[in-house]
Amino acid sequence: GPTLKNSQARPGGLNCFIGITSSELFCSRSSVLLRLEALATWDEESTVTIDGYTTNTTTPINIAQSFGNFVWNISAFSAGSSSTTFNLNLDGSFTEFQGDFIISSTGSGTRSLSLDQSGNGFDLNVGGDFLISSGILNVVNSAGASTSAITVDRTFTMSGGNIILSSGNAGSSATLTIGGSFSRTTTAGLILRTNGTANVFFNGPANTTFSMNGTSAVFSGTVNISILSGGDLNMIGESYLNGAGNFVLESGATLNLKSTSAAGAIQNSTTAGNVRVSG
Repeated sequence: GPTLKNSQARPGGLNCFIGITSSELFCSRSSVLLRLEALATWDEESTVTIDGYTTNTTTPINIAQSFGNFVWNISAFSAGSSSTTFNLNLDGSFTEFQGDFIISSTGSGTRSLSLDQSGNGFDLNVGGDFLISSGILNVVNSAGASTSAITVDRTFTMSGGNIILSSGNAGSSATLTIGGSFSRTTTAGLILRTNGTANVFFNGPANTTFSMNGTSAVFSGTVNISILSGGDLNMIGESYLNGAGNFVLESGATLNLKSTSAAGAIQNSTTAGNVRVSG
C-alpha cells in the first residue's frame, strides 16, 4: 500500500486519500509535503518539497513517479566534504514532473545534486517550468556511459546556481530541451560540460525569447546548441548563445537576432553578436 514516511503538511492542509479500488494514495491540488517517501498519484498542482537532508545521503524511495511540482531545497545538507554529491539517481526510469521542477539549494559549499551516477540513464519530462536559484545540478556524472535527457515544456529560469550536463564517462550524453523562453536573471550561472556530450535544444513556439542578465557567458565548454525544426527563438538585446560546441539552426526553425554589433549578429568569436560559437 501507500507509504508516507516523515511527512508533514504545510499550512493550507494536506488532502490525500486512498482509492476505493486500489491501494494507491491520491494527493490533490492542496497537497504539500516537506519530507516524502511515498508511492502515490499526484495532481499536477500538488507539490513535493525535499528539504530534510543534513548528513544522510540515502536516495528517497519510490522516486520514479509522476509528481506535480517538485522542489529540491536541502540547504542544511552538509554530508562529507564541501564537494559531496547527493545522488537522486533516476536509474533508467522515465520520471515526470507534471508541474515545475525547482532547485532552491543543494547544500552548503559546492555540494551538488546528481540525477544519474548509475550509468543507466533517464528521461525526465518537466510539464511546467524549470527554475534553479542556487546550488549545482549534475545531470550525468556516472562512471559508465549513459544517455539521459531533460525536457522542459515551458520556461527555463536561472537566477543562480550551475547546471553540469555531462561530467562523467566520455561516452555519456546529456540533452536539455527547452520548450519555452530562457531567462538568466543573475549575472552569473552556467550550463556546462566537462566530459562526454552535452546538448541544449530550443523548440519553443513563436515569440519564445532568450534573455540574460550581464555579459558573462551562459554556456561553458563543448555544449552543442540547436534550434529544432518548428522552433522560434528571439534573442533579447545583446543576449548571446556561446560555447565551444556546434550551433545548428534546423530547417524550419527561426532565430530572430537583435544584436547591433558592427561585425554582425552571428560571429565565430567570443566578443560580440547574438551567436558566438567556435565549434
